[in-house]
Amino acid sequence: MTYIPFLAAEGIIESLTDSAQRTGETFGFNTWLFFSQIISFVIVAVILQHFAYKPILNVLEERRKKNRGWPRQRGKNQATAHRV
Repeated sequence: MTYIPFLAAEGIIESLTDSAQRTGETFGFNTWLFFSQIISFVIVAVILQHFAYKPILNVLEERRKKNRGWPRQRGKNQATAHRV
């Protein structure tokens, strides 16, 4: 009885494989083009992370650190404004 799910899964896998193969043949799936696009995407993602994502996060972190003292500074400014 434990083999029944495996047999069913095997049939499903074969069905999905056949369906994918037919779809690839219909639309002209090119394996080399597919893998080259994956490699290109990874290269662009790494470049964007290095030159865009990390610097933006650093700026946001600096701003967050700077703004942590803001309520205290605001209180000091209000105290001096009341004295004037």
